[in-house]
Amino acid sequence: MKYIIFTISLLLASNAFSQNIPKNARHNQFTAQGWSCNSGYKEDGNQCKKVNVPQNARINDYAAQGWSCNSGYKEDGNQCKKVNVPQNARINDYAAQGWSCNSGYKEDGNQCKKVNVPQNARINDYTAQGWACNSGYKAVGNTCIVMTEAELAKEAELKRKIAAYEKRQKALGHCETEYKTGAEVCVSILDGALDCDESYSGNYYDSCEVELSYKVETDYSGSAYIDATIKCEVEIEYSGKNTYSTDNESESEQYSHTLYAHDSSRRTFDFDFDFGLYDEVNSVKISEAECKVTDVYMY
Repeated sequence: MKYIIFTISLLLASNAFSQNIPKNARHNQFTAQGWSCNSGYKEDGNQCKKVNVPQNARINDYAAQGWSCNSGYKEDGNQCKKVNVPQNARINDYAAQGWSCNSGYKEDGNQCKKVNVPQNARINDYTAQGWACNSGYKAVGNTCIVMTEAELAKEAELKRKIAAYEKRQKALGHCETEYKTGAEVCVSILDGALDCDESYSGNYYDSCEVELSYKVETDYSGSAYIDATIKCEVEIEYSGKNTYSTDNESESEQYSHTLYAHDSSRRTFDFDFDFGLYDEVNSVKISEAECKVTDVYMY
């Protein structure tokens, strides 16, 4: 009899709990209230209100307002305004202004000015001046002069070490060393797959998903454990009916792994790419995929 009463009590408690979940929400044991709103809805008191998505935006449950602007648009209050891309620039959703200069050009206010490359130098978009001296030369002001014999010998030794490191990294993937024990943690990509969804008209793609699988392992031999953070980035290259050149877009994800002695772990990331209706994308490919060990700690 006691068993029957206890079972009924549990059922009543369960029903009462389910009734406390508002409309457009689902059970979530990890939140204080025991529920969270469905995708496309935001918590407002004890309710889940539908997100008002402005034009040229899409649902994004991780954004404070529940939406984010499409590629080529920037948030301006409750709107998404088209990015004004200057000449010799391209769309870059990660840049503050929504664009970045093409290779060989440098940002100057709202313009992209051509880089003046001195003699014995080449374009290098990662330097402040936009160029770097050729091998055997060094920068002095806005010129490149010949290195001394001692400087040339030092440069040759550095190149040898870099080549040896790159050869090792290519075999193992990307590795980092835990400084207390000297143990290495390495990550390598196992597989990558591209899956694109056609629009309602069926003539072009409106979104694509990339699945990227990797393996992380360590040669640690102690009795504690190592915490390793892995960050992966995928870049896609696409073109469409209304795009005048090939465009690129990238996404990144990271995850923390707990590794014991001679341990390994695998994981798959899903990267989602959405395209603007105007682009009418009809060709997509993975142009680059990379996984790195960003942090290693021993516990």
